[in-house]
Amino acid sequence: MLLSVQILRAIAASMVVLYHVQIDLIATFGATPGLPDLTVGAAGVDIFFVISGFIMVHVSDRQFGRPDAWRTFLLRRLIRICPLYWAVTTFHVIVSRMAPDLFSTAFPAGLVIASYLFWPAERPDGLVTPVVAQGWTLNFEMLFYLLLAASLSAPRRQAVLVSCLTLVALVLAGEVTTLPFPLSYWSHSIILGFAAGLLLGLAYQEGLRLNWLTRAALVLAGVLAYLAVLPEHGEEILDSGARSFLLWGGPATLIVAGAVLGEPAAKPAGPSRLLSVLGDASYALYLTHHIPIRGVRRIAAWAALDPLALPWLYTAAVLAVAILLALVVLVTFDRPVAAFLRRLQPSSGSLRPLVSSRDLDRAR
Repeated sequence: MLLSVQILRAIAASMVVLYHVQIDLIATFGATPGLPDLTVGAAGVDIFFVISGFIMVHVSDRQFGRPDAWRTFLLRRLIRICPLYWAVTTFHVIVSRMAPDLFSTAFPAGLVIASYLFWPAERPDGLVTPVVAQGWTLNFEMLFYLLLAASLSAPRRQAVLVSCLTLVALVLAGEVTTLPFPLSYWSHSIILGFAAGLLLGLAYQEGLRLNWLTRAALVLAGVLAYLAVLPEHGEEILDSGARSFLLWGGPATLIVAGAVLGEPAAKPAGPSRLLSVLGDASYALYLTHHIPIRGVRRIAAWAALDPLALPWLYTAAVLAVAILLALVVLVTFDRPVAAFLRRLQPSSGSLRPLVSSRDLDRAR
């Protein structure tokens, strides 16, 4: 996988963690004095969606135009996504039965089943989120995988075009009419991030490369766009119905374009190697970071420490613990289970050598 993608995934996951630390502090103490507004961290999700579209073109490039490619594509996506997500979901369900006071809402059987199936469902508190709250993004991911799989039998350009037009049509349909649930949920404009990523992936595979100055300008423009958007539109992050692709996905597309549309970097070394490893662990970090957030807060309360006394130190400590947990999960569960399941995968001589196992392990 491209080093720039790995680094960006590590940054995006860390952004989400920082945002959720802020949300937790506000929910607990009512404010976060001494900390800047970290709402922009929620844009890590938009960056992930654009990266996802890019990666799917990158790792599936030689599958386009093969009539049976969709089977292998979906199987590999399930192997990559399901084990850890299902494990974390199961952990939540078990803990909620043993210590229900740790959760703000109950998990009825219907919600649990829907969570395992990546099907949007309403929780008792009225939110349309699965048992693992941040798993809402995976409900969109699975839809995207199904749409792309359906087009894989076409050549690369046509497949990307069909997938992008389908995503755009779904969003437009949601804008002009009232769609039945869950189509109304899936028609959110955030899915246009996948389309943007697909187009970036196509451009990269077609040979588009930008010089470092242009790429730096794109990244800077994306960052400045977020800083400009945040003061007036930051509250939209808390309302999924108001969160627009133009304000949140647009800057993400600029940042990802600047990161990926260059010549592949050399083998990572030093700090870049560490960030590359954190990129591998970004999926685990995304799915498990709420555990350190709650855990560190409870430890601080037990030790009679006030997180708001040293908010920067507290936030950094939570991020460090979250990263450490993600690395442990990556090494002890995520990689071994994915490797084991790939060995069980039915042999297909025409498809198995298309991409490296390392790329499959990293692709999300």
